[in-house]
Amino acid sequence: MGLIKKLRDRFRKKEWEEEYDDTWSDAEDISEVNYDDKAQRTDYVKDCLERMADATKELENLSYEYDMVTSYLKDMEEIEALPEEESSQLKECAMRVAELQDSKADFMERARKITDEQYYHMERIADEVEEGYEKLSEAEEYQGRIKQDLGRLDGEKHAYLYRKSEVMNLIADTRGMAIICVAALGLCVVLLLLLLLLCAVPLLKIAVVAGLLKCAAAFMGIVSDRRITACANRIGDACLLLFRLTGTAMLLFVVAVA
Repeated sequence: MGLIKKLRDRFRKKEWEEEYDDTWSDAEDISEVNYDDKAQRTDYVKDCLERMADATKELENLSYEYDMVTSYLKDMEEIEALPEEESSQLKECAMRVAELQDSKADFMERARKITDEQYYHMERIADEVEEGYEKLSEAEEYQGRIKQDLGRLDGEKHAYLYRKSEVMNLIADTRGMAIICVAALGLCVVLLLLLLLLCAVPLLKIAVVAGLLKCAAAFMGIVSDRRITACANRIGDACLLLFRLTGTAMLLFVVAVA
């Protein structure tokens, strides 16, 4: 930092020497003025005042530049003295600021895309902006109501689908129960038919025996004794009575099972 300061002071010294030489060279030219002449004397005074004002402004500018350079140098010293982490963060922030400035410059230099016709068209429709705004507001309100109605319809749809699923489950359960009942009824009918077939065999045997005895009694009534014929007829009647009793018992058994 001392080397930078020395170079800066040397540069400032050279500038002051050059300005000092220029000023004195001009002053030597002005020293040839005739002070007895009022016009030349007035011009000389005005020129001196102007030079003094210029010198004052130059001193103010130099003082401002000196303060700026000093502040920059102090900032550089403080930045160099920062730790590595803070220095890296500061560099990142500086990079972001530079990128933002570049993007801003690009945006400001970008050519305008709107044409004169579009601008005049916008001026013509400026009176319709309020009406268009009202229409947009009404459209947004209508859209909001439509969204609310759609939400309600969506809820009703889900409720309908839920009820539909319940009804379908109920129908499926009922169908299964009906199939089970029909299958059970068919099984019962088959079992009853089997019982009837099983019970019909003894009944048929009894009926056949009774019929044979009646036929035998009828034939024996022609050739044999009356008492033998009556005995065979009585046995046939007994077989018929046994047939009735067995049939009644079978019917009651089937009814009880059913």
